Amino acid sequence: MKIRFLATALLCAAMCAPASAATAPVPAAVTAIVHRVMTAANTANPAGLSGLYAADAGVVDENAPYYWTGTNAGRAWLTVVDNLLAKMKATHFKAVSVAPTEYQAAAGSAYLIVPVVISGNAGKKSIRETGLMTLTLRKTHGTWQITSQIWTTT
Repeated sequence: MKIRFLATALLCAAMCAPASAATAPVPAAVTAIVHRVMTAANTANPAGLSGLYAADAGVVDENAPYYWTGTNAGRAWLTVVDNLLAKMKATHFKAVSVAPTEYQAAAGSAYLIVPVVISGNAGKKSIRETGLMTLTLRKTHGTWQITSQIWTTT
């Protein structure tokens, strides 16, 4: 009876515990990719994204046309964002990433979720947006490349 009670209690505790992602340490090479994306965004430098995206990469964002593909997907996406910010007369634009909330890797592929806070001004109005940048990456010939990049506003 005591064993059955203990087993039931342990099962209930396991089922009722909050779920947490199995997050592995993020390698420096992957962190460097996130840093390059943030730096390119903060300096309005689409060329800073060159070489980061795989040939079959896809980028998804809330700005039309919403989806870009190929090795220049990142550059095309950031060009659209920069043009939008220019139309808004945005100033003091800054995108800041914080520590990834999830990182998993297996067999040369990786999955990464990075919270990002975007801020700045559009005329006299303050802009602040929080979201998640979700990346998948593939390691080819010892180099990580982005295979997908998805922005989700939170």
